[in-house]
Amino acid sequence: MSTRTIPAVPPRAKGQQQRSSPTSVASPMNADQQQQQQQRQQNQPTKPKVTPPPRRSKSSKKHPEMVVDKRIVDELLLVCGVIGSTATSVDEATGQLTEKFVPVTDCLNWLQDLQRALRRDHETYRPISLLLGQWRIVSQKLLPLVMSCRYDKAMVLTVCKILVILTKPLSEDAKRAGRLTVDVKSKKVEER
Repeated sequence: MSTRTIPAVPPRAKGQQQRSSPTSVASPMNADQQQQQQQRQQNQPTKPKVTPPPRRSKSSKKHPEMVVDKRIVDELLLVCGVIGSTATSVDEATGQLTEKFVPVTDCLNWLQDLQRALRRDHETYRPISLLLGQWRIVSQKLLPLVMSCRYDKAMVLTVCKILVILTKPLSEDAKRAGRLTVDVKSKKVEER
């Protein structure tokens, strides 16, 4: 028994004509058919290019006050995940899907834990508030909670306290830092 190896055919470069082998009978293609074939090849989806994340240089380290301790992040994740969830149900009268936020039984205690964590936030940089903003806690958890429990005064008051902490004005140092214009080339710092 003899085995025969078939040589690998290299892929065609773009714009290269297809060669016909002497053993195969190729039907001649007119110019329109060639254009259609080229368009089909060009319209085929290409694989998206994956770019690696940018490398962080040693000088791009975050300010030490902007780093949130892993234990605090874990606590925040727990609190924000346990507050409640959105349940989808079908309205029997109209047959439409409706979403309702369903709080847990001890939701008020979890909200008070969140309030305590926000009170421990750094006065100038407020990294915990920024983290909660990235997680979109206000729009995804707190506001739906208020809408679903609007008659529970203690819960609404606690959510209002959390919103006040999250939206309090910047400190004078942060305002001053925001007004500074830094010219990187000349290394000048001017106030606007």
